[in-house]
Amino acid sequence: MIELTDAALELLGVAATAARRFVPDAGVRIVREGDGVRFELADGPLAEDQIIERDDVRLFVEPDLEGVVDVVDPHGTLVLRAPGDRERT
Repeated sequence: MIELTDAALELLGVAATAARRFVPDAGVRIVREGDGVRFELADGPLAEDQIIERDDVRLFVEPDLEGVVDVVDPHGTLVLRAPGDRERT
């Protein structure tokens, strides 16, 4: 299961709104990369993606990813914190 902090939801909402101006089904995909994950704009979900919609945000999540999407400073970087990690922005 993927959860979102308020800070992550705000940042993702800005990106999603901009992307949907050009592609109505656009969202943000979360995929594994090395020991972590990468967030990327996507035109739509892949067949195996879990789709999460909250407010104006659509996330396309690679199978078996779980945790809490959060934002870390100083540059407002999105991260996926492990399930049970209590640190939050």
